[in-house]
Amino acid sequence: MECPASPTLSESFTLGQNRIPLYPGESVLQFYPCSIRYAQLDYDSSGLLYMTNFKLHFQGDDLEVVSVPLNCILSVVEPNKPSYWSVYQTDVLRADLQITTKDVRAMTFTFASDEQRMQAQSAITQRAFWDEQKMGYQTLFAFSYNQKALLDPSEMVTRNSCWYIAEEEFERQGLKDSPFHLSNINKDYTLCPSYPKKLVFPKAATEEILRSSAQFRSSSRLPAISWVHPQTYQTISRCSQPLTGMGGQAFDTGDEILVSLLYSKSHPNISSSGEFEKKAADNYRSLSQSDPVKRKNQETSSVKLYIVDARSHLVARCNYVNGGGHEAKERYPGCEVCFKGIENIHQIRTSFQGLCRLIVSQTPERSLIEQTGWLRHIRLVLEAAYFVAEAVCRHNKSVLVHCSDGWDRTTQIVSLAQLLIDPFYRTVRGFGILIQKEWLSFGHKFGDRIGHGRPEDCNEQSPIFVQFIDVVYQILRQYPNWFEFNEAYLIALLDELYKGRFGTFLMDNDRSREEAGVLYSTHSIWPWLMHSDRIKRFTNIEYTRFDGLISPNCTSSHLNVWMSYYGRYGTSMLQHQLHEEHTLKNNLARQLAGENAKLKMQLEREAARRSAYESLLREQILTQTDLRQALEDQILCSNISHEDLEVVVHCKNGQITFQLKDLSHSSKLPIQERPFKFCNQEGIVIIDDYTCPSSKTRCFLPCSSNSGNVASSPDTDPEDGFLVVDSDTLQQQDYAPGGLQRYVTTAYNIVSHVPYVAQAGNAAYNLLPACRDYTISLGCAVGWLKS
Repeated sequence: MECPASPTLSESFTLGQNRIPLYPGESVLQFYPCSIRYAQLDYDSSGLLYMTNFKLHFQGDDLEVVSVPLNCILSVVEPNKPSYWSVYQTDVLRADLQITTKDVRAMTFTFASDEQRMQAQSAITQRAFWDEQKMGYQTLFAFSYNQKALLDPSEMVTRNSCWYIAEEEFERQGLKDSPFHLSNINKDYTLCPSYPKKLVFPKAATEEILRSSAQFRSSSRLPAISWVHPQTYQTISRCSQPLTGMGGQAFDTGDEILVSLLYSKSHPNISSSGEFEKKAADNYRSLSQSDPVKRKNQETSSVKLYIVDARSHLVARCNYVNGGGHEAKERYPGCEVCFKGIENIHQIRTSFQGLCRLIVSQTPERSLIEQTGWLRHIRLVLEAAYFVAEAVCRHNKSVLVHCSDGWDRTTQIVSLAQLLIDPFYRTVRGFGILIQKEWLSFGHKFGDRIGHGRPEDCNEQSPIFVQFIDVVYQILRQYPNWFEFNEAYLIALLDELYKGRFGTFLMDNDRSREEAGVLYSTHSIWPWLMHSDRIKRFTNIEYTRFDGLISPNCTSSHLNVWMSYYGRYGTSMLQHQLHEEHTLKNNLARQLAGENAKLKMQLEREAARRSAYESLLREQILTQTDLRQALEDQILCSNISHEDLEVVVHCKNGQITFQLKDLSHSSKLPIQERPFKFCNQEGIVIIDDYTCPSSKTRCFLPCSSNSGNVASSPDTDPEDGFLVVDSDTLQQQDYAPGGLQRYVTTAYNIVSHVPYVAQAGNAAYNLLPACRDYTISLGCAVGWLKS
């Protein structure tokens, strides 16, 4: 049914009680009375189906709304014809029209008659699959949105908005002081049509070398540098497979020299063809003529660059038939080829279709999901990316990555490796720059892989970019606080990828977008994402910058299906996801509660220990004060000169006794006893000193009268079991701190308890390592005793 004329620019379209929100430049073209069966949402209703130049919009009689962008439609299936995921094949009526979408939705519209169904199907097909109708990209809403948005300042966003500027990005990486430089050799796209205009190459690589290498690589995608380590200048580079021919024997000396320059930090500039051919021949001859065992050991120990082939070894060799293949070890000395076994776009598409069937049919059992192989593909890509990142950061090796053509698996591995290494790419803006640099400028075929304007049966379609975003989600899920953006940011990117509202993801490379005028006729997604109304929703408020290498857990048990994206349109799937999230939160809460309980017990023990220690310190202060007072009283009462006074201190069984001796008369004053017992944190009793000016002091060491070491020592008192060392003897070499410690150690071994040590003089020594925190001052008696 033709729609009545509507305003060219309006915020909504109203028909009866139905009000349809419209973007600037969007207008309603047709509408049809029908009913909808949307099993994923358990929704059935009658209403009106509107078709605009941007979307299908169903509004039910109950005012519920279902909206599908035309560019997001994957298939429009008539009755009795298999749909994309082979669901909803029962109870199909002649007037039914089944629609599946690229963002994993399936719904059936039932019209009043078969004729009306055919009319709607024709209109929807023409608008959704404009490429098949030879209508061109200008049919896409991105161009209409741009033209009409010029009239509405509130919806206007900056045109030509590009966060990625090659000069700025590689300056940030420290390219200025490196042996590499930014080249304009591809400014007219003659070197490689699918590469950007500005590329990073080794400074020593001449134009002749670069053009020779381009001829030897599939689609002319020669080795180009994507990322440079700012400290070590190790590189991550990318290219396509070498054209080694049917027998895998073809080679190119220019390509060999270019690859060697990727890891050579300094290399003379090679100006002529003869020079680099001679160098390559010399390298090949010296390596091939050496002893095989010696050569193998030399190769293993001298690996300077890993060539990461995303394919399996078998698949790489099978490419000989098409003239492709892989690098021969003998032609690339210093390099090691590593095969990663990642499947091609056709296997990924088949696996994704199996996952979509489970999502739409709402059967999310883990065993069935495993059978689709989707998580295995995720794991292989993640493992390959981590291998590259670890080689550069931890093993100090450069890496060259390729698959067959270098625009699918290569792009995934290279961009994910940089995400793991460089914290800048884990910010909102940095992630956008990473996508522009590796996916857009290096020519990922968005037009073919997403299938803009093409039906489901296109052989080139494959969810490669979706798989990349899925792997990013897996890393973000393991380390959420090390990303400035959140899951909503990733979902918004995929939604706009399919909607076709912006020109960012149109076509296959920069050259195609430039020729079609996409950059100047459409809007960019990046300013839209950074708008103040949206950026808050996309920003992780708990973000903490982490400058190290992220080490993701790549095991299958740590990888989950991204249900918050794939299953967001299904009720039971959402319930399943909520249940899993609730279980995860409960497990995490229990884990945190256990850790908090342990921490609380540790804090309580530490507090009790500190309290006991402080109590003992207070007791020590009081005891020392009492002891000093008693000594002072006796000294004053004794009327003995300081020169003739000796203080004798004994510690036994926690009791301290001291005596004052008059050395001139050999008389002993009455014994003054004080109970004293104090333990430090190591369980050792410490008896602090009392300084008696000008008095002689002896050091009493525990000893045994029958010890050979002690028998020949100075005065001993067998009755008390102490080795006595006076202040004069301490000054001799034998009884310097080292010698005295020997006596202390000997005594400790004999008596099996911590010795008492009394020292005289004015210096300070640390006699025992166990007591190194306590400096014993000379001039008085000090004791050490185990409590």
